[in-house]
Amino acid sequence: MSHLLKSVEDGVMKITLNRPDAMNALSRDMMNSLTDALNEAAGSRDIGCVVVRGAGEKAFCAGGDVKSMAAGRDQDKTYEDKVHDIRIRMKVSELLHEMGKPTIAMVNGVAAGAGLSIALAADMRFVGKSARMTTAFAKVGFSGDFGSHYFLHKLVGTAKARELYFTAEILNADQIEKLGLANRVIDDANLENETVSQTGDFLFIPPGVPHEAINLSFTDCARAVVARNDPAEQDRVEPYSVNHIGS
Repeated sequence: MSHLLKSVEDGVMKITLNRPDAMNALSRDMMNSLTDALNEAAGSRDIGCVVVRGAGEKAFCAGGDVKSMAAGRDQDKTYEDKVHDIRIRMKVSELLHEMGKPTIAMVNGVAAGAGLSIALAADMRFVGKSARMTTAFAKVGFSGDFGSHYFLHKLVGTAKARELYFTAEILNADQIEKLGLANRVIDDANLENETVSQTGDFLFIPPGVPHEAINLSFTDCARAVVARNDPAEQDRVEPYSVNHIGS
């Protein structure tokens, strides 16, 4: 069974994280396929919008595959190899946040850990009423990854972001909406239809420049321009890079 499903219809790429029995936890195959799909969307003139969702009704994505981590499958890798792997996986957050087309996380169920990070990296989040969100990292002894430190404090403020990291509180749909983590909270039965319907409004946006301009207007423009013009500065200012994970 493929860990990721992809389809393109009427200019919209729909991506489904497809491990429902594991609450759509991120496997290596899923991450590789997700990166490939997002690269395809970013480079295709036939795709004007991207929607990411989880298979089934229980979870958008429960984060990293903790069972695989516990099995120690990467124990033989050097520190440098692990850092390289993280940098490659971080492309998912970068592509969701910076590609020249609108991206939507359709959160149908739990979004936890790296799954929450992926949802936050998208431009918008349409959330079902049964949705739950949690940073979760503290419960497994991790500091966080996939750029959630950057995205979360931008949305809820530094103090609240730190609280959510320290406590790993599980937020319900009302709390998610109140904190501004969702653009819309929708009845579960209507979530998919309303999300797909909304994508129609985005297909008429000219690709590339407007989206890039919007991103720059909500980030530190000076640092972004420096990074763009001086590759040597990229790692210093890149908000989702491994240098910022756990800092």
